[in-house]
Amino acid sequence: MACPLFGHELLISIKGGLESPPQFALGDLQSALTAKGITFSFLKNKAAEVDGYLIEIISPDENTAQNWEKPESFRISVQDKKTSVAGSDAVGLMYGIFALTEQIKFAPGRGEAVLENIHAAFDEPALQIRADNPFITVETKRAGISKWFYDEQYWQNYFAMLARNRYNLCDIHAMYRFPLTNFPNLLPFFIKYPAMPEAIWPEENQERNLAMLKRIVDI
Repeated sequence: MACPLFGHELLISIKGGLESPPQFALGDLQSALTAKGITFSFLKNKAAEVDGYLIEIISPDENTAQNWEKPESFRISVQDKKTSVAGSDAVGLMYGIFALTEQIKFAPGRGEAVLENIHAAFDEPALQIRADNPFITVETKRAGISKWFYDEQYWQNYFAMLARNRYNLCDIHAMYRFPLTNFPNLLPFFIKYPAMPEAIWPEENQERNLAMLKRIVDI
């Protein structure tokens, strides 16, 4: 059951449009607030006076980019009942919303006590590249790519996990056949080569594989 904040509902204000990275993180923030029994709504009147708690999410723009030393940085500011989250860019803002979400998620208690524990924070990347390195695997009993490669929900969950853990690069390697531990050529799985029409795995649908690879890139 949601706990009223002594008559004041939490308001969330968004300054500027949100790109997809912070929009994704905003979903996590909403889930964390709900789990802590905090009712909230989005502030529609930008000029309205806010008497209660406010979370302000500030989208980056060209005018603020010079205020940051590194990309993918964020700052959480707290003044009285107002919490502001700003980022150097869309990814930095996403990380800032993640950081605020984690404060809320792991704070003791519920309702207003959670919001009282929000504190200021600043962070920037210690490493420019933070990569994960999965392999596209091939089954041993046939030449085909493993079934998980075609599972769009798997990729949605995988990239969401990488984002939440502050990875910023996915370096996909191909191919790996287990348990033979060898590395077959990638090209016959995805591309027809006119000069060598025999360079194709008989059981592979190259068009399907290439379409899935492009979909993974989109995700």
